Amino acid sequence: MNRLYLLRHAKSSWSDPTLTDFDRPLNKRGDRASALIARHIRKAGIAPELVLCSPAKRALQTLDALRPVWNDRTNIEIVDECYDATTEVIRSHLRAHAGKVTSIMLIGHNPEIQDLSLKLSNNYDDSQYRGAQRKFPTGGLAQLSAPRDVWENMRYGGFTFHEFVQPRELERIE
Repeated sequence: MNRLYLLRHAKSSWSDPTLTDFDRPLNKRGDRASALIARHIRKAGIAPELVLCSPAKRALQTLDALRPVWNDRTNIEIVDECYDATTEVIRSHLRAHAGKVTSIMLIGHNPEIQDLSLKLSNNYDDSQYRGAQRKFPTGGLAQLSAPRDVWENMRYGGFTFHEFVQPRELERIE
């Protein structure tokens, strides 16, 4: 089964009004959330073959917190189009790589991360799906899977939604 991990960047800072949206860094809460997500990824054994990441500062800082968890076999690509892109543009980038790998993590932004997770999934009655539907907070991580034919086309409605993790839930476990 092929796996897709959709991660919304951790919480960013709005304290410096001179920064552009693109240049906003993580705030302290975002740093903590990134560390919690990294621990979850390590414990769950999540090791995607490919990570596609937005070039926005907050997404890159989220990625930096995760890098130590993965081995050298995880390829990382910074994709300019993953910032301020439509769901369809992001989906086309995923489709371009799907025939080459069996697992991808995308680190990006809302509303596209949330929209993509919901459009790809087929289990609308599942509590994990409904959680992502209600709110996909910063640091939220969705895990979906699909058979090869669905995977290679990134076909809407063909994926199974497996897990939705939020940093605040991980804080309760710690």
